[in-house]
Amino acid sequence: MKTAIQIRDLSKSYVINKQSQKVLDKINLDILPGEFILLRGDNGSGKTTLVNLICGLQAPDEGSIEIFGKSPKDPQAHLKLGTMLQRAKPVEGLTVKETIRLFQSYYPQPFDLAETIERSRLTTKQNDYATTLAGGQAQSLYFALAIVGNPDILILDEPTNNLSSEARQNFWKQVREFQQQRKTILAISHSEQDCDEIAYLVTREVRLSNDNGNLEIQEFPPYQALKNDYHEFEEGAKLKSESSADGENSSNLKYKSDPGSFSFKAFWGQLYVELLQTFRKVDTIIIGLGFAIFAGFSIEQNTPDQFQSLVAASLAALVVFVCVSQFGVKIASERDRGWLKLLRITPLSFTTYLAAKVGNFLVLASLMTGLAFVSGWGASQFSENSSFIWEPWMFYLSFILVLGVVPFAIFSFTLAYLFKTESLNFALLAFLAIMALSSGLNISRLLPQAWVRYIILFLPTYHYGQLVAWMGEVKLEGIFRFDGYHLIHIQWLLWWTVVAGMLARWVYRRERLSG
Repeated sequence: MKTAIQIRDLSKSYVINKQSQKVLDKINLDILPGEFILLRGDNGSGKTTLVNLICGLQAPDEGSIEIFGKSPKDPQAHLKLGTMLQRAKPVEGLTVKETIRLFQSYYPQPFDLAETIERSRLTTKQNDYATTLAGGQAQSLYFALAIVGNPDILILDEPTNNLSSEARQNFWKQVREFQQQRKTILAISHSEQDCDEIAYLVTREVRLSNDNGNLEIQEFPPYQALKNDYHEFEEGAKLKSESSADGENSSNLKYKSDPGSFSFKAFWGQLYVELLQTFRKVDTIIIGLGFAIFAGFSIEQNTPDQFQSLVAASLAALVVFVCVSQFGVKIASERDRGWLKLLRITPLSFTTYLAAKVGNFLVLASLMTGLAFVSGWGASQFSENSSFIWEPWMFYLSFILVLGVVPFAIFSFTLAYLFKTESLNFALLAFLAIMALSSGLNISRLLPQAWVRYIILFLPTYHYGQLVAWMGEVKLEGIFRFDGYHLIHIQWLLWWTVVAGMLARWVYRRERLSG
């Protein structure tokens, strides 16, 4: 018999006070398509742990889980899964409509945006920032994010916490409308009011025991009716599957079993909101674009004969600083808000996510270099002695400045995952200091040891600095060492980009978002 969720011999333990405590012990459960399962149990019985295992946020110690025959680690399983989690907040800088549209871009066959907003009762709030919602409206947003992908399974983890009685009724009304489409629902709730509200919908109540980590299952009349109608339902599902075979095949092409699969639709959706967030942050605009304009204007005004070398050095320092500081802090903030936890339960792959993050910074870096040159040209219009000319080196320098900073952007991503927010700033400052010392400056007086200079030759900042000095014709005798091996430096930066990507993938996978 086909199942929506199949759980076999599932076990999970935690180490608490240096002692292993088993939360789930060899549990088995088959959930049929169209069921409404109410999952109950005392605090600490493993309800949220079970949800995290189904969503792929944690790995079981033993046993297996299948979602329509696929592992939770397979992105295709997440195409059929919509989840409302505890302790997650929307990202800053996006409206309700933009947030829902972002999640819509992750799925090949999502619900219509306007339909999702209307179904979630958010029409009057769609242009408000998502972080301003509270209570029932916030839960309505999380519900919209869970259903916008048109999932076959909806998981609700304590969805009515801290809601008023009226907000609870409105929320369950939305769920009932969704359940009428024969979707599978797994809900967790401690509230007796919730249980009364959905009692006639529940097919089975599954209770987790604190004592032995086992399941106690109670069946209700809707379950028997579902089993009796199951064969008819299965035939209908088969016809639906055949009629949408093209869409399924397209989905399979987009989301292979490899977790690193890339989706252009998801990439453009993610890149769009990354850019929105960036240009809605005043500090980013002032530090990045403002200082770039100031650098180009002031250098052309005061030292026009050294414009090429000075603008190259100042832009290189500015681009790297904004990249490392803004990029890392933003990701750390998203971790704190639980936003990354929401992303991990979608089909969005690591490759697509990282590409959009880096793409966002490449756009910002391109604008910074372009505005520096434009402001330099603007300053020349007010100077009688200026000899400003648009030359090919400006394009080449911009190319090196923008693409050469990619490995540093990825390293910043890695640091944001390795360190907690309170210690991240110190890590970023140390990273920037190391970058400054290894950029090609003559530090023999500061660090006379020969082995230090040899190590610097292998670091990416050295090769980046050499390429910038080459294209900017930076000549600082006794201060900067220029060796002239351009092709070697390009190859080393490419190699470091690959290494940075591998490190970022490793820290992304080891992150325990459900802790």
